[in-house]
Amino acid sequence: MFARALMSKQTAFIDIALFGLLLVGLWIDSIIAIGLGIMTVGATGILKIANAPDMMTPAAGKYVMLIGLLVVILGIVKVYMNKNKIQSFWADKKRLFTYILIWLATLVATMLVFKGPNMLIYQISNGTFTPVNFIKSVLLVEKTTTKPLLAVTDTTALTTQTAIDQTVVNTAVLSPEQCKQTTFTKEELSGGTKKAIVGNEDVGRYVGYGWKEITKGGGLNLGYGLLRLFYPANDTCYGTNGAAKLLCTNAQAIETFDVPVIQKMFTQVQQGGIAYNLLS
Repeated sequence: MFARALMSKQTAFIDIALFGLLLVGLWIDSIIAIGLGIMTVGATGILKIANAPDMMTPAAGKYVMLIGLLVVILGIVKVYMNKNKIQSFWADKKRLFTYILIWLATLVATMLVFKGPNMLIYQISNGTFTPVNFIKSVLLVEKTTTKPLLAVTDTTALTTQTAIDQTVVNTAVLSPEQCKQTTFTKEELSGGTKKAIVGNEDVGRYVGYGWKEITKGGGLNLGYGLLRLFYPANDTCYGTNGAAKLLCTNAQAIETFDVPVIQKMFTQVQQGGIAYNLLS
């Protein structure tokens, strides 16, 4: 479950890290959990995960990891000092620590089986393989865009455009009296407004709305074959939640606002439930 979340949603890394830290805090020691949390923050800066580069350089990430390591050592010393207060202390800690390691090993092994071979071949063929890139590609969903921000690609052009924009703003400033005389019709104000539809991000994130296709991609993709064992066909809505499956199956009717179909769906869902409210 954790591996599937990590493969489909970039920010799931944060959720999984917090869950792991919660296990350490509840089962091992809260100070160790705090230290590991600080080290995780530093690791995001070093590996440039998600938006971490906007807030932390790799060099700063190393210092943060060092601080976290010191806190972890402090927690280990605390645990060692309390070992004689509880009978079978070390046996319990070792058992719980083993459970955490098994959870992590299962997570990493699942990611390697599903994504590892394909990403390895892809990066080698494109000459982009490095250990850091491979780890980031396997353990995280990398969000890419075909339209990078101008500030990232051409700072000179950005400076020029900023000067032009500033000139336009300075020459287009209206006085309060002019603003009061400026009017717009209702059609002009609402002309570019788009109608909201049910297929928003939250629905797609939590009930699988609209996610009905599994593509193989290039290279040796063992994960595709394994997924096909559980999800053998495209354009099919899977899941145990009947209301979610109903929304998924009738996605096209909802997006096109097919009134007869939607009216029929109202009779098939529980009144006042999540699906009912979404359709409303």
